Amino acid sequence: LAIPLQVMRKPALYTSMVWAAFGILTKMLFQLSMVRMEHFETNCTVPMSNITFGPTEQPVVGGRQSVDSAEWVGFRKSTPTLYYIRDYLVVVLFLVLYVTIERHQKHIRLAKGLPPEDPLPGIIFPSVKRVNADEGLFMCLKYFTNFFFYKFGLEMCYMMAVFNIWLRLDFIAVLHGIWLGIILLYPKDRKDNLRIWPYYAVSLSSIMIVEYILCMGLPPGLCVVYPWYDRGMPDNLVRWMFLPDYNLRPNSWLLLADFFQLLFVSIQWQVFLVEGNSSMIETGGDNQDIHDDIEAMMTNPVPDFTVAKSYLDMIKQFVFGYLFWVTLAIVFITGTPR
Repeated sequence: LAIPLQVMRKPALYTSMVWAAFGILTKMLFQLSMVRMEHFETNCTVPMSNITFGPTEQPVVGGRQSVDSAEWVGFRKSTPTLYYIRDYLVVVLFLVLYVTIERHQKHIRLAKGLPPEDPLPGIIFPSVKRVNADEGLFMCLKYFTNFFFYKFGLEMCYMMAVFNIWLRLDFIAVLHGIWLGIILLYPKDRKDNLRIWPYYAVSLSSIMIVEYILCMGLPPGLCVVYPWYDRGMPDNLVRWMFLPDYNLRPNSWLLLADFFQLLFVSIQWQVFLVEGNSSMIETGGDNQDIHDDIEAMMTNPVPDFTVAKSYLDMIKQFVFGYLFWVTLAIVFITGTPR
């Protein structure tokens, strides 16, 4: 929830730092010899009568009679300890680096008599504006370093959604496909996108939270048998529904693609909120449709690139003159039988 909701990012930052430090401390304490693994093991067997062979016992959790409850919480005996806590160390490193850069930037701006906060977040080259983007290839690269997502963020969200659907191919992918159809077919302009985008971002965040809970499943120490396990549901259907199972655990790596999709959607939400500001229009340009300007035969402020005067003009000629045919050729190639 902290990714789409900007007001929650600061509390989430400090909460993550405390949680990572707590995780490092507890995992190191778990490696002490006084911690016995026998205290966390549970015997998950149930008596089952068998007419031919007499009373037997059947394991109910993943085919194992003894399960380790500590592993579900995240604790296990491991050597070396540094390798065991490496993920938490990386989180702490990045959080400390972020806070250090933020404090250093505020100090430098105060020393130079500038406001402590950046006028526009995410700007690396403050002197580069939209009018400078056509002055050459180097200036164009600097401009897109500042405003690439501002200009093409919506398209990046579409591409990430399609990639995630292709990667998952399960029930969650169906939900992503429904949302992709809504954001493609419903909006008539960017204002309509702004109206539905908060629901899209919060929906992706909620889906990701549910996915995380499904990947965790129930603690094996409870010895609870899932209903689909008793009813003999096919393994492929369990995997497609992304349901927890002791034998077939959901692929938690798929949450990485969901994270990037949520990240792109959250950034684009911020773009929708600021693209109408006069300061953003002055520096990054206008994102409005130019169809009305073309119909009114207004003067084009962009220099003519049909006569190549620089490497940037040559790239524009290829993109606007030949990329359509490259795309069409790729569509024909993917449609041929193999």
